[in-house]
Amino acid sequence: MKHRRHWWLQGYLTSVSLVGLPLLLVATANIDLANLRRHAVMVLVATVMLVAGELKPIPIARGADAGDELSISSTMGVALLLLMEPGVACVAQVLALFIDEARGRRAWNRLIFNASQYTLSLLAARVVFAALTTNHVFSQPGTFRPVELPAALTAAVVFFVLNNGLTGVAVALAIREPVRTLVPADLRSHLPTHGVLLALAPVIAQAMSWSIAALPLLLVPVIAVHRSARLASQREHEALHDALTGLPNRSLFLARLRQACEEIDRRPLAVMLLDLDHFKEINDTLGHHVGDMLLIQVAQRLRSSVREGDLVARLGGDEFAVLAFRADSEVAATEAAARVRAAFESSFAIADAELAARCSIGVALAPRDGRDEDLLLKRADVALYDAKGTRGAIAMYDHDRDDHSIERLGLVAELRAGLRAGDIIPLFQPQVAAGTGRVIGVEALVRWHHPQWGILAPAAFLDIAEGAGLLDDLTHVLLASSLAQLRKWHDAGHLLQLAVNVSPRTLRDPDFPLWVERALAEADIDPQWLTVEITEHVLATEASKGISTMARLRRLGCRIAIDDFGTGYSSLAYLKQLPVDELKIDRAFVAGLGTDPHDEIIVRATIDLGHRFGLSVTAEGVEDALAWEMLTAMGADSIQGYLISRPVAADAVSQMLQRQLRVPRQSTGLQVI
Repeated sequence: MKHRRHWWLQGYLTSVSLVGLPLLLVATANIDLANLRRHAVMVLVATVMLVAGELKPIPIARGADAGDELSISSTMGVALLLLMEPGVACVAQVLALFIDEARGRRAWNRLIFNASQYTLSLLAARVVFAALTTNHVFSQPGTFRPVELPAALTAAVVFFVLNNGLTGVAVALAIREPVRTLVPADLRSHLPTHGVLLALAPVIAQAMSWSIAALPLLLVPVIAVHRSARLASQREHEALHDALTGLPNRSLFLARLRQACEEIDRRPLAVMLLDLDHFKEINDTLGHHVGDMLLIQVAQRLRSSVREGDLVARLGGDEFAVLAFRADSEVAATEAAARVRAAFESSFAIADAELAARCSIGVALAPRDGRDEDLLLKRADVALYDAKGTRGAIAMYDHDRDDHSIERLGLVAELRAGLRAGDIIPLFQPQVAAGTGRVIGVEALVRWHHPQWGILAPAAFLDIAEGAGLLDDLTHVLLASSLAQLRKWHDAGHLLQLAVNVSPRTLRDPDFPLWVERALAEADIDPQWLTVEITEHVLATEASKGISTMARLRRLGCRIAIDDFGTGYSSLAYLKQLPVDELKIDRAFVAGLGTDPHDEIIVRATIDLGHRFGLSVTAEGVEDALAWEMLTAMGADSIQGYLISRPVAADAVSQMLQRQLRVPRQSTGLQVI
């Protein structure tokens, strides 16, 4: 279909060019040079104004005409047509197009089409004008009489209809719209602007015919209107476009969607909502300046990922929207969404660093999923919520899941109540010494014991907590309950190390170290038994508040571990500057041990690097005995993963510790206790 549409468009452009270019040569050959010399000043002034009008159009930001331009070049072209041979007006118009092309605005095949289009429109207008007056088609005395005003206005109408019609057919073929509906709509849209300006052509022709000296007097109000219209258009553009990315903003997006809903039966579309995964973490870690540069690059890629005629908008923050027209099926909408997601496959080069960014996309189809903008946006938002559950995914709106999604959107109030009721609980994943298999510590992992749905994993509520500003509260509750359980294990003689993950956002809270100190005091736990785990994202900016907080926690006596080492944005140079005690090798590298030699090289080098810096090294995600044996041979200090245990309740850890007490230390080997 796309191949056929391309050939239809190219065939149309070629046909217009094959007709227009010979007519341009004929019109040029019929220019009366003697008459041209007599009126050289008038022609020169009109041509200069025509070129200026082509180079300085007024951008239109209003409604359906957004992206269009308003120019006085056609007005001057028709005025020149009424005074001179048609070849003069055609040559002046083509000259303006070529000068405009020198600025790189048009492809050459489009330039040739535009030159032919203007030639056909001007000659058709001249034929009508000649038929309604005593003038000949290819001759003109250089004057314009008031009695010829009705004929001149009729010629201007012919020019307007034909010029816009020829362009409208090309646009319809390019975006697969029916010509019979798009062209009339396009003419109606341009009539209040282009049509009114063309009506001035006979007035300008009369002024130039009377005296070229009168032209400046006529042009003063025209220029003033042009300038005022440009300023008004700029203000309107600013009101309807995002200042950072230059994309249409929420207001313009809603206006376009509202208009599209009026044409939904003949022009189906897909409404896509997307936001960046972990953008808040990038913003908090690297700073808002880097976040803004990332959004600018994302906007550029999104613009290039959609088809001609589709609309990309920034709704606010890291949320974008796409109107994909002609997406009349779920397959077509999925393909359009896949093109958008493909824009994120390569990393973004920002501030001498490579940032990886992903997006989640929710899609609603119109008219299948709704016929008005409010319903379509709501259902696209529901689909986006589903997509965010599996980061980087594309989700189509599913009516069967709508009620469930609305329930999830209402979890904020329930989460607040759960925090007060003690429903936020820790599960613990044991960490064992690599050489002996004995449990030496646990990592606390947050869970929500929902009264209706049971135990919920973090993926079900962490995004809700972050969006509602409850992430710090979750961390505080998790830490307090985990330290209370650690006190029980210590009282029973099990001196375990407790590790708790802390988000970059929480780590940048200047009051967090004070809160940790109070929590340790309330549980009567020496700070050396608490390990605060952070991701590499915190290490991206040396001057960040997070690094200062790390130093304060270290002075308090807590240990600091870098979680998911090797997957973030940090430089290795930070390892010699930061108060770090432990590296945790990401499970992505551990999973390939025994099958991928590159992963083995990375893991071995990380262990050696950590030890040379005086750090302990823990391997995450150990799921088979071969990986354990290899890690032990490489010198890893401790391991954790499903081979040892999944995250379990405190009682299960206590049972594991009791069994361990009954096993002689020297005979454990690599036994899983």
